[in-house]
Amino acid sequence: MALKTRDTTPVMWVVIALLVGGAVTLAAVTIYKSVAPGIMWLFDPVVIFGWFGLFLAWFAAMIVAGLHRFPSWAAAAPPLIGVAAGLIAFTSLPTKAGVEMWESELRSHAVAVADGKVADGEHRIGPFTLDSAVKLPNGAAFTFDMSGWIFESYGMAYLPREGGDASKELSEKFTEFEHIGGPWYWVRSA
Repeated sequence: MALKTRDTTPVMWVVIALLVGGAVTLAAVTIYKSVAPGIMWLFDPVVIFGWFGLFLAWFAAMIVAGLHRFPSWAAAAPPLIGVAAGLIAFTSLPTKAGVEMWESELRSHAVAVADGKVADGEHRIGPFTLDSAVKLPNGAAFTFDMSGWIFESYGMAYLPREGGDASKELSEKFTEFEHIGGPWYWVRSA
């Protein structure tokens, strides 16, 4: 008895390439959007409609071609890539990587705020949209646009000078804060 092989046509390989390539692209976009702290990236139209559209395309391909014509890895790849991207996006890894990548620009902005050289308002640094800047006695703080729910926001504080009491300084302006290394603190206001 001969082993039966799956009949995967060239059109099927194009469909597989589009589905897997689309999943990889959307995974990269999702992780990039999740760099800013908070969960507002979930409501980004590219993330919502991109994954919904990819799911519909994947589901249609499974119905039309049938699972028996797809190699098992090709049928499982798009959903697994989506789940992996979601799991990564919900961790703090993208945010930590974003801060590391754009730390020098964030530091320059914080120093300019502390020196009074930057007006309050929206500034873009990498994937971060900095919304409001606050000059602190020993440094500066800024919040990220669209980082929290309606009445809360997340941001960072930069306190490079020695001699100041960071906990006292930050507790006056923010409801929560956490030291993340060096002169940097995560802050949240509600």
